[in-house]
Amino acid sequence: MVRHKLSEELGDAIQYEIGKPVVFMRHERTEAAPGNPTVRIFALGYEATLVAEAIQLSERHPEMLWVDPSTFEPEKYFTGGWLKGVKEYLLLRNDR
Repeated sequence: MVRHKLSEELGDAIQYEIGKPVVFMRHERTEAAPGNPTVRIFALGYEATLVAEAIQLSERHPEMLWVDPSTFEPEKYFTGGWLKGVKEYLLLRNDR
């Protein structure tokens, strides 16, 4: 499932090594669909290493940004459960 999702979002040529899950996130949002339904999303964040930088973003993702985790300000990019999960990851990472 993880490999399928990464291929779908980042292209078939991406090469990476995936480790264990390190953070769990829950997020709720209103979809831009008929009736504007509220959806709840559960996500797992895994440790991973990019082996070859052959990323091809899908049309759903018009841009990407590489950041320095030691100076990254997630509040500028995330809200709700996504923000909480990214902050949790950064704390875990900095505790190493």
